[in-house]
Amino acid sequence: MIDHNDAPQDPDVEALRRLVSERMNRINSMPDPAAGGLSPEEVHRLLYTPWSDPASPLQFNPALTFADLEGSIIFRQTRRFLIALSESAPVKTTKQGALPRAFVAPLVDVLLDENEARKAKAVNKVFNETDLFPLHIARLLCQQAGVIGKAKGCLVIRKKYAHLLEEAHAGELFALLVETYFQKFNLEYMTRGPDIPAIQITFPFILYRFHGLVGKSLPIESVPEHVLLPTALAALQSVADDNPYLPLPRLVSNRILYPLNKLGLVMTPEDPQGFIRESGTRVHPTPLLGKAMQFRF
Repeated sequence: MIDHNDAPQDPDVEALRRLVSERMNRINSMPDPAAGGLSPEEVHRLLYTPWSDPASPLQFNPALTFADLEGSIIFRQTRRFLIALSESAPVKTTKQGALPRAFVAPLVDVLLDENEARKAKAVNKVFNETDLFPLHIARLLCQQAGVIGKAKGCLVIRKKYAHLLEEAHAGELFALLVETYFQKFNLEYMTRGPDIPAIQITFPFILYRFHGLVGKSLPIESVPEHVLLPTALAALQSVADDNPYLPLPRLVSNRILYPLNKLGLVMTPEDPQGFIRESGTRVHPTPLLGKAMQFRF
């Protein structure tokens, strides 16, 4: 059998290969205005390098203080859940693996504000885990992050992560939650709408674009074109075109701004019902976003 790798190569073919390779390398390293000035190679590293990898363009600041995170709702709720789990240990789960009602009920007034708690109690005579949605999300995040696990039918905080309950390690807990939220957690579960994988896959780019706006603001109508890669914008628009009840502004609010609001990374005014306004307002990336992460290419 002839090994073509050992066969003499036509000099013209080799020269063509080198030319194509050089051209591709040049194209992949050229800034692309549609990608916020990043090159294709930089976009690829941003989207597909694990955030915990020192080579990742996205790096978290583990030195965030507890005070820095005061505006992060998900951080506060998740930390309160972990403290309650620690103080109530052992917490035996139901046959379905959920938190028991006896554990859930006291947390209604802990995780919700006064108005939210009053509305929840008017609807629910008893509280299962999924009736207290912030608790449910906190439990899922902690499980996916590996912070909690099962031991003899009980949910426990793993010893490796017990230190994260301390205020001094607030930045470390926040970084773990944000990475889990965008890299492992299914964002569609938060709004229970159609799957749009292109949004979750490209969320590091969304963070990068909003990070460049810290100290400024952006009209909410300009968010899709400014923070989305063309493929993600096309995917979002396709869903909007197929569903008259999910226009593009609503998808932007639900799939992009809602999770960022909950994490305290952007601030967007809400209407009296607590929904993000879909027009006539501005999006403000928060100082926390600028302090929590840096992008280096």
